[in-house]
Amino acid sequence: MSWLLVDGNPVASAESINGPVKKMVGLLGKKDYDGAAVFSRLKSVHTVGMKFAVDVAFVDKQDTVIKIYSLDPYRFVFFVPNSKMVIEAQAGAFYRWSLKPGSKIEFRQ
Repeated sequence: MSWLLVDGNPVASAESINGPVKKMVGLLGKKDYDGAAVFSRLKSVHTVGMKFAVDVAFVDKQDTVIKIYSLDPYRFVFFVPNSKMVIEAQAGAFYRWSLKPGSKIEFRQ
């Protein structure tokens, strides 16, 4: 487990979700989620089957947030060019963390 830093400030524990099956499942089946789920090499997301709303941040190769969405269950974001990773958290977390477009992302052990 590592920590997510937003503009140099630690804000949440971060869980790296890798592999095709784990990426497909993501946060499905959970009733809530505390922390940040980090998906590498993604340019789209869905919340089909989710039990709660999520905040979604798309991050470019300079580790800068380029797009943010708040998604209710059964929603899609089809394609975000230049995205190298996606960060998901329970809805409202990004506001608490002051994460917004232009924020610099970092991970520490």
